[in-house]
Amino acid sequence: MNKLLYLLLFCLIINLGCNKDPNILFDFKYDQNITIPAGLSYLDTHYFRFNDVQTNYKTLLQAHGYTAAQIKQIEPGSAFILSLDNGNMFDFIQEISIKISSTDTFIKEAFYTIEVPLNASDRLDMVGTLVELKDILDQDRFNIEVGFKLRANSPSTIDARFTMKFLAK
Repeated sequence: MNKLLYLLLFCLIINLGCNKDPNILFDFKYDQNITIPAGLSYLDTHYFRFNDVQTNYKTLLQAHGYTAAQIKQIEPGSAFILSLDNGNMFDFIQEISIKISSTDTFIKEAFYTIEVPLNASDRLDMVGTLVELKDILDQDRFNIEVGFKLRANSPSTIDARFTMKFLAK
């Protein structure tokens, strides 16, 4: 009987620790395709820009049943890049940084990798920063800048997709 009580208590504690952040009203994602060309030099940091990405902010609010006034902030959640070609690995990449902006000035870094492992696969996970992004993502459109710092020249052309998740609070 004591074992059953301890098991139930353990399950309750685990369940309480795994609850979502109660401040998050909803999350939403953006996907962006990118082509990394073959032969990029490891001596430079390479930047790719995507302008006029639709936010669909008003549609997202309606779909989740919120008004703009109820959203206090929007933060980066998580992101990843996935190779769309079989067999292409990202082991030649050292660091990735994703910045977003509503203008041509990119000062808000939303996602980054700390140090890509030498045995990286065809998917790289990125972490979100603590930056506030409501002023950008509550607009109709925004711009994305992706920066790659390489540890070796890019071996081949790679078609990939970024998926970025944001948290509305």
